[in-house]
Amino acid sequence: IWGGYAFGSTSAPVTSITASFTIPTLSGQAGSSSSIWVGIGNVMQTGIYSTYNTGSPGNNDTLQPWTWFISGNGASEFWDPAVYTATAGDSMTLTLALSATYWTATQVNHTAGWNYANATPVLATGIATSTWSYPYNTAVVIIENEAANLPDYGTITFSSIAMVPAINATYSDAITTIAANTDQTPGAY
Repeated sequence: IWGGYAFGSTSAPVTSITASFTIPTLSGQAGSSSSIWVGIGNVMQTGIYSTYNTGSPGNNDTLQPWTWFISGNGASEFWDPAVYTATAGDSMTLTLALSATYWTATQVNHTAGWNYANATPVLATGIATSTWSYPYNTAVVIIENEAANLPDYGTITFSSIAMVPAINATYSDAITTIAANTDQTPGAY
């Protein structure tokens, strides 16, 4: 279940999406988990994953950066949380960029003082498939429910959202999901 924004382009393929936010303090049901991420065409994503646990700082347990790419059912690469630390209250910027040869997932933790760029060849084994529409004309900024329950993250404000080509409000859509255990209503973009 997703909440957030989708941005489209009719003039050129999307080659970059970026957004900044503050990692929220979680509450809710123990074991609930979520991801905050940016993506291009739901083919490549980069973000942070967290599970709600009252015994952890900011109630964020297993909080760690990751990258996901399409390959059959998709594959995730979790980054070492001991090296790429993240806690509630940290200011983060996520960027996903596409060149002719590489996907580059970049994360910056402004509070902890680290940044990392993970480059993956566009045509690496298992990433591109014969049914993949390449390049893609959409990008997203998302909060995703990763388990049976979504933790309560309060209000997350995304800032410095940018896309290449530039965002056109005519082709921007809120992704709103409302279910028994989810109420994700994006504010005005």
